[in-house]
Amino acid sequence: MSISPVVTILAQPLWGMMASLFFEPSLYLVFATIIAQGFSVGLFIPAALQYVRDISPSSVRVTAVSLYSAVGNGLGSWFSTFVGGMILDAYDINHVYLFYSLLTFSGLLLLIVIMLIDRKKRFNVVIN
Repeated sequence: MSISPVVTILAQPLWGMMASLFFEPSLYLVFATIIAQGFSVGLFIPAALQYVRDISPSSVRVTAVSLYSAVGNGLGSWFSTFVGGMILDAYDINHVYLFYSLLTFSGLLLLIVIMLIDRKKRFNVVIN
């Protein structure tokens, strides 16, 4: 088993737990969430790149990493910033925190599902 999914599962909830408090945070809580997000992103980016590299065939590995970077980092950042700004215009910062925490936990659930599918495929390969 690769260590990448394990690191990602441990790192991603750091930001979600802090953001899921859903109240107007104190300045210290904002600083703590920024630091937690820094650790989370610092662990997630290399782990995700390693995972993409592990599951892609060697003939298209560079294309797979490029697509991950373009879609995951580019489109994901644009979407989150755009929708977060729309929520802030319509509501308040509490709803923005809720939005980001829901995205974080849905990403975590998706990651767990992918890990379970990957584990099942590896188990079937060993049996066959």
